[in-house]
Amino acid sequence: MTRQAVRQHKHAVRSSKRPGAQSVEQQKGAEGALALLDRSVRFGHSRLALIRLEQAINCGAPVSVDHWKYCYSAAMSSADVNLQALYLRAAQKVS
Repeated sequence: MTRQAVRQHKHAVRSSKRPGAQSVEQQKGAEGALALLDRSVRFGHSRLALIRLEQAINCGAPVSVDHWKYCYSAAMSSADVNLQALYLRAAQKVS
């Protein structure tokens, strides 16, 4: 994924959260959030993956089981309680 594609996905995520966002914008935001999450997981960016997980959940994206597992492992192996709390908040939102 090119840097330009990353920028476009980030823009789509931000646009989808604006008040009055159309369903097409919301769908593109969810797709963008998933693409960014997937990229973070593939590159082993555990901290960023947890942030992207929360963004994906907030966009209403269907996060895969593999991404949940990766983020769980990243959160629980981290000494940062804020990252652990971030994972738990994301998990509670989908429960």
